[in-house]
Amino acid sequence: MNAPARTTRQRGFTMVELMVSMVLVTLLIGVMFQVAIVVLKSYQQHREAVGIQRAARGSLDLIADAVRNSSAGVPTAQLTDANGCTDLTALAVVNGVDAPDEMSVISASGGVVTSLREDYDDGTGDMTVLDGTGLREGDLVLVTDFTTGHVVKLDGEPQDLGGTWRLPISTLCGGVNFDYAQGSLVLRAKVSRYYVEDLDGVPTLWMDPDGDGDDPAEPLAEGVEDFQIAVGVDGDGDGDVTDTADTTDEWHYNAEGDADPAQITVVPWRALRLTIVARTPVEDAEGDWSTRPEIEDRDEGNLDGYRRRTASTVVEIRNLTGSP
Repeated sequence: MNAPARTTRQRGFTMVELMVSMVLVTLLIGVMFQVAIVVLKSYQQHREAVGIQRAARGSLDLIADAVRNSSAGVPTAQLTDANGCTDLTALAVVNGVDAPDEMSVISASGGVVTSLREDYDDGTGDMTVLDGTGLREGDLVLVTDFTTGHVVKLDGEPQDLGGTWRLPISTLCGGVNFDYAQGSLVLRAKVSRYYVEDLDGVPTLWMDPDGDGDDPAEPLAEGVEDFQIAVGVDGDGDGDVTDTADTTDEWHYNAEGDADPAQITVVPWRALRLTIVARTPVEDAEGDWSTRPEIEDRDEGNLDGYRRRTASTVVEIRNLTGSP
């Protein structure tokens, strides 16, 4: 007699097992999302930090180059901006104490150098030079005899006369008097003012490319909230600028209560210490991260949700030797 066939029963997930599995998978996916969010946020924060560091360093390099090239061809710093009609000499610093500092500088620009082929004075409309290649309408040029210098502006395109060039010059400021002999140095120049001001609510470093002239200022870097400058003057002439971080050393604006430095035309400035503080454009609402640091003679700020980076450099003012 044959035995009855066995019935094979296939058993699947029960409803309870399925529900437990779905809960575990949901928890696992949630954890993965949380990890991904943390990683992405960390990556974004890193990118922001790199961005503000790059902005601070790039701006600092640009300003440092202007300082190095300041008062080119005029070692006495006896410079006059005959276009902007200001009292700016080679270099000027406005100390903010409880605000960002600002700096104005007259410097060489672009390596365009030539010389006068005819005498040039304040009553002459055009300037005749050996070579006008590289100059364009609107450029500023500096003419100097190595003792004094004057900045003027081209109001037309240079004209090649064959052997010499004629530079049309804009109307000069009133009360400007000068007389330069044939052979005096002529070079392209710029008159720059650097300062911090908000742009749509974001602190921004600005550059005015012609000082207080008609050209509009340009934003250099967003997120720059502080610009501090210390001025080093070798007052005792020993070849060294002492720094003891107080009012008795040879650095000015590096300590609260510092006196203004001597005029740059009286005692040559030897160096500037430039410091820029940049922050992220958006404050992190999840917590406090940092304070604006204490720099030179300005106190630190309050704790907030911005991340910050600081860049600093000391720049030697190499063109100044003082009055002969």
